[in-house]
Amino acid sequence: MRKNRITPRLLVAAVLVLSPLRHLNAEEGLSPLERELLTQLYSADERERVNAAIKLSSYSDTKEVVEALINAAASDPDQMVARVSLRSLGHMGAEDALELILEKAAEAPLPVMMEAMSAARNFSDQKVLEMLLEKASDPNSLIRQRAIGYLWDRDDDRIKLLLLKKLEDPAEGVRLASLKAIDQREETGASEVLEVALGSDRSPAVREEAARALEKYTNRAKALKSALNDSDLIVRMTAARSLAGQGSSSGLKTAIQEVKSSDARVRVLAVEIIGLVGSVSNRVFLEEASRDYDRRVQRAAEAALKEMEKRIKIKEKSK
Repeated sequence: MRKNRITPRLLVAAVLVLSPLRHLNAEEGLSPLERELLTQLYSADERERVNAAIKLSSYSDTKEVVEALINAAASDPDQMVARVSLRSLGHMGAEDALELILEKAAEAPLPVMMEAMSAARNFSDQKVLEMLLEKASDPNSLIRQRAIGYLWDRDDDRIKLLLLKKLEDPAEGVRLASLKAIDQREETGASEVLEVALGSDRSPAVREEAARALEKYTNRAKALKSALNDSDLIVRMTAARSLAGQGSSSGLKTAIQEVKSSDARVRVLAVEIIGLVGSVSNRVFLEEASRDYDRRVQRAAEAALKEMEKRIKIKEKSK
């Protein structure tokens, strides 16, 4: 006669299922759907638990739901369930979960740690700020990058100095995150920092971001014009696009030269520039681009044609 075997997997599932069910009958104010999701959160099927953790944050932030998600984030054997539970707790702004979130941000497998950091950014607690400042100097560049991305809207005098320091970080992603944060914070002297990055950073991605961000600083047009000679085509085109956004046609020649580039990103930038500062005689480039095989280029060309028509009408009215 065949005997039923109790495997470790079944034992874990049994614990997950049985431990919360004793509380379900006592829950008040929960809809049938919420009760069903709470039951699914302790299913033996990881996919059901993930699905339940995602949906629960949209339906309720009651004590029972928060406690169930905290339990899943703390003890579920599946990392994805723990991550999604942390995400939901952060989305809900569940204050009762903050201690656990900070605990996971401090020490957990990398994917869970990153999710905990993301969840923590939804809280204004000083402990979150201190955690992010500490993580900004973590040995792992991905963690440093993530922490800096979450610090930009915090109010603390230490952040500006930290961001400036991180512009010298050996990791491209960290420097890029720092530059974006400086731009978003609109710190005093931000345009100067962006100009320095545009002219000296070894990473094309960082120089590209600097060129993009400098569009709103008309007093830095000279730096953008210098970037038209950058060794990287995307940087040159981004600088030309920012100049066009300022009303300068300095990069128009470059745009016309590259409007048929093999790189769709370059073609998009080219048609945007032509739409902003091109003449009526340049309309043919936009019409051709509107039939491009890449939908992104098509949309950019269609928008550029409308922009050109708008400029022409304004010019005619002013005569």
